This record gives sequence, C-alpha cells and structure tokens, in this order.
Amino acid sequence: MYAYLLHGLVVKVAERFYGDWAQTLPGVTVVALLGVGFAALLCTEPVRRVTRWAVEPRMSWAFTRLRKPGRPRQRCSSATAR
Repeated sequence: MYAYLLHGLVVKVAERFYGDWAQTLPGVTVVALLGVGFAALLCTEPVRRVTRWAVEPRMSWAFTRLRKPGRPRQRCSSATAR
C-alpha cells in the first residue's frame, strides 16, 4: 500500500525532468529498474514509520459517540408520549 500511495511524487518529479529521455529503449529499461528499486524503498520500515500518518491515519475521532459517555439517552415510550 505504501509504494502505491507514495510513488506519485517520484513519478511527477521524473516526468518533469526526464520525460523525453524516458521514451527511448534505454530510458524505459532504466525507468523499470528504478521503479522496482523505489517500490522496495517505499516499503521499508523507516519510510513506513515516517509516512504512517498519511497512509494509515488514526480514525478513532470519526467513531466517537456524540453524547457524553455514561449518560444514557432516554427514549420515549408510547405511554409517556401521550
């Protein structure tokens, strides 16, 4: 997942500076080899540790209760609603 989500920056920089050269046969070979290398690099533990906040954010804030814990919500019954 890390290689898939983080490779975009590397691709855009390479397109900007090496776009024409990468269209040749030696360029395609070098780009393929670099792609394998960068994919392996992006999956290493140091990269995962630094970018975990973006790839695997903590979502506990999205699943909190809207009411205060310990105060049960009172429900209306048909007898008291009249």
